[in-house]
Amino acid sequence: MSGVRFAVLYNKLDTSYSMPRKHEHEHYEIYYLVSGDRFYFIEDQIYHVHQGDLVFISKGYIHRTTDADSNIGSHARYVVYFTEEMLEQMLSDAQIKELLSCFYHEAKVIHLTVSQQNFVEGLLKKMISEYIQQHPYKNLYQQILLTELLLFANQLNFDLAPNYFNDLNPIYHTIHKIIQYIRKNYQEKLNLAKIAHQFYISPYYLSRMFKQVTGLTLTEYLNNTRIKAAQHLLLTSDLPVSEISEQVGYESHTHFCRVFKQFTNVSPMQYRKGSIRTETSTGFRQIT
Repeated sequence: MSGVRFAVLYNKLDTSYSMPRKHEHEHYEIYYLVSGDRFYFIEDQIYHVHQGDLVFISKGYIHRTTDADSNIGSHARYVVYFTEEMLEQMLSDAQIKELLSCFYHEAKVIHLTVSQQNFVEGLLKKMISEYIQQHPYKNLYQQILLTELLLFANQLNFDLAPNYFNDLNPIYHTIHKIIQYIRKNYQEKLNLAKIAHQFYISPYYLSRMFKQVTGLTLTEYLNNTRIKAAQHLLLTSDLPVSEISEQVGYESHTHFCRVFKQFTNVSPMQYRKGSIRTETSTGFRQIT
């Protein structure tokens, strides 16, 4: 998807499928589940996504979808990818910012009523049809349809989004709690052994299950969380890099700089100066 401003895809699978690993990208993503159900890991939450659910994934958010228990593998979904550039010809910066607010609610998943499902599915079918056509007004019509979808999304009441965490299976529920624990305590001296002890499970089991659910090792996820916190501090404070490294949980300043560059391809000071920084402060390259 690199370099693409807009894409809409439909896929139906009758066999088991889980993303081989987590990924993140510089696109906004809207995921609509037509049938089946899935587990969806997004940044710091795990959701049980059902038929008729809309999922909103901001750019730079790590995410991964996997099979759920009740309907292994069989599912159909639409996915819409886009960047701000897709809307710039029609809308002002302020209007684009307002339209994108649906991606920044605490709830990332919302269930649609039957009438809302019919509307969204009709709109997505138009988007798919238009995506494969070739005519002079194709780009304009795609922009109109995307704007209509975002306008619809921003009229939804995210405050009424149900709790998607109650029906996770035991493994996913445990990993969800561990993710929340890491998010709250990443500044402390955390490691696999300490977290395993905290949750009364073996380090080997935790390591295997965490990778199975998120597509990341626990250490990768911990570093991911810490580096994103460091990015925020680098952009919003004048704290020395050494102090920032301590605040986000690194005992060694040298190790922090090495990990930071591994994630971002630049040093902390280069990131702060913005000489090589990309347009977003939350997106950095994928870990492979």
